[in-house]
Amino acid sequence: MNVILGSKKMRYLCYRDDQEGTSMTTAENEMFEQVAAELDADVLLINADIFPNLDADLVKMVCSRSRRSNVIVVLVTSGGLPDVAYRVGRCLQENYAHLTIVIAGWCKSAGTIMCAGADVLAFGVHGELGPIDVQLRREDEIGERDSGLSVESAFESLQGASFKLFENCMLDIKDHSFGAITFKTAAEIASNMAVGMVAPIFAQLDPIKIGEIHRSVRIAEEYARRLAARSGNLNPNAINMLLRGYPDHGFVIDKLESKLLFRKVVEIDGKLKDLVDKLGNRAIIPTNEAVGGKGILEFLNHEQKTNQSKTPSRKSTAKSRTPSKKRAIRKK
Repeated sequence: MNVILGSKKMRYLCYRDDQEGTSMTTAENEMFEQVAAELDADVLLINADIFPNLDADLVKMVCSRSRRSNVIVVLVTSGGLPDVAYRVGRCLQENYAHLTIVIAGWCKSAGTIMCAGADVLAFGVHGELGPIDVQLRREDEIGERDSGLSVESAFESLQGASFKLFENCMLDIKDHSFGAITFKTAAEIASNMAVGMVAPIFAQLDPIKIGEIHRSVRIAEEYARRLAARSGNLNPNAINMLLRGYPDHGFVIDKLESKLLFRKVVEIDGKLKDLVDKLGNRAIIPTNEAVGGKGILEFLNHEQKTNQSKTPSRKSTAKSRTPSKKRAIRKK
């Protein structure tokens, strides 16, 4: 069963070679080439929900390309599938020596998993990540989903309320009996009262659904852990914090908060700032929110004019490469 991270509804994407990419002016193209040359990096724009076939299409684009040593990814997403996020992150790690992810705007949940694989995060003034939050289908509802954080929070609240109810009842019985009732008897009475009050509520919890949530959280956790092991950019306990430390699906993790989680967080400046300014809302707002469903997966700079790309210090390169095509993404 596929579990969505971040997005409220399942959206399958179709990547089409016959569509033009983002419409770039000559000035914009010149800017992107300057950034690529000065930073020795390919510049990749991903503004899309993280669903199939984003991973497969990216792998084809990267492996057929004469690559530079490094890559800068401008990432804008509402979330998606953890499997796809992992494959995209791993592809970039395997084919480039250094991965910088630019967070100029909205980057949630599955996008946060991808960020675990970045060597550096560059934040803009509008940049925000989100908790890694699984989204599960709501029974008897089409397209509606429940947050895994909500279910876990409800379970934890019930546990705390049950114990407090037992404790208060036991102490009240003991105090008001003036010693006539023993501690053991008071505990038994309080236990029966607490069980009688909370049992109907606990009976509504589906153990299979709770197990499904736990498994889904583990999947996201292991993907993030594996990407982070390669990048070395996450602080201790950061993954647990991203999974369980924030109270709401929409919680804003801005640059200041991100510095508590990631080791290398910088501000977008210099050439990167010029690049983001040129992209405008394409680097800030998810396109499915802005223009009705189109997503973008596109290298903004041309390939190197060499027969072979530079070999990254920590990764192998593909045997042969052909020019890549700009591509746009459209949901079905």
